[in-house]
Amino acid sequence: MPPLFDIMEAYFFSFLIALIRITSFFYTAPVFGGTTVPPQAKIGIAAIMSAIVISIKGPLPFPHPLTFMDAFLLVISEVAFGITLGYAASLVFAGVQLAGVLIGYQMGFAVANVLDPVSNEQVSIIGQFLFLFSLLYFLTMDGHYILIKGMVDSFAVASPGSFAASEGALAQLLIIFARMFWLGLKIATPVIGVVFLVDVALGIVAKTVPQMNVFIIGLPLKTLLGVLVLTLAFPFLAAVMRIDFDWMAESIYTLMHAIAS
Repeated sequence: MPPLFDIMEAYFFSFLIALIRITSFFYTAPVFGGTTVPPQAKIGIAAIMSAIVISIKGPLPFPHPLTFMDAFLLVISEVAFGITLGYAASLVFAGVQLAGVLIGYQMGFAVANVLDPVSNEQVSIIGQFLFLFSLLYFLTMDGHYILIKGMVDSFAVASPGSFAASEGALAQLLIIFARMFWLGLKIATPVIGVVFLVDVALGIVAKTVPQMNVFIIGLPLKTLLGVLVLTLAFPFLAAVMRIDFDWMAESIYTLMHAIAS
């Protein structure tokens, strides 16, 4: 039986490695990331999760660093692993914000921006509205538990220090990127289609009735119809987001296997 000191050392270093991976994940993952969650809360939740993971799974199988460079590379590997998974999970919400940007541009809200407290950047007002809606819907379907479960399962899929930017991992990230743009187009297509038809109708009116100022009529009309279509499409938006959230959970596990391979 190994000495007590060796057991304590194994648990201690395993806890540090788990803390590094989970904290890195929390800084880029949806719900937990952003400036709305204080850094103290992120580190505190990560520390509690790390302690739970180590108490359940025991000491993690990791290569014991012999030099300072080995320890540095191990830390970089865990930070890259956590950031990659969190960023991949947040791309679904980036697709929702992309849809809001496209919708807002067509409705005449291109200059109406608000400060996003998550990214601390100026974003479209429609994009921020859709982002908050998707975030609330994500919480109602216990998406944050899915993220936590995926991070806990990552220690069984990918041992510490196994991060590798392989061809399969890059291909999976490209698939997630493509899915982000596809989600944005799916959400924005109904409003863009209606606004396009309004532009066509206004163009015909401008040719047949030159005395009418279509520019004054067009902007409020496009805004009104855009809001109306967006309101009617909300039940369908929830169904679309549910499908993509489920796909996101599957893609995270696929990405973990690709990174660890």
